Amino acid sequence: MGELADTIAETACLLADVQNGEWSDTAVDDVVTALETLSQVLADAPQIDGTAALQLFAVRGALSRLRDHLDGPGAPLPSPAPQTAPPPRRHRRGLGLGPRWKGLATTDSPQRSSPRNA
Repeated sequence: MGELADTIAETACLLADVQNGEWSDTAVDDVVTALETLSQVLADAPQIDGTAALQLFAVRGALSRLRDHLDGPGAPLPSPAPQTAPPPRRHRRGLGLGPRWKGLATTDSPQRSSPRNA
């Protein structure tokens, strides 16, 4: 994962170095697509907490509005509309077996009585 992220960063720097103002429609579309994809992937990273996820949500909203603007010839860029934030991310907690768990009975061990049979 680290090598791919490093390659992305290097490629972005190369793009900035050679950029001379002559962007084709395809190049703009490719960069917007890359930004959309990267913002989504980054939002799913375990290091991203709720606050950072909200910031990335705003980035994805801005990219969506940019894409709408680019897809509509001559359409004015819409003003940023307030968006509902995604629900906060919850970390999954393991489910325990509870205080009455006695283990599984196997054919090699004597049968344990269950609380229901006691």
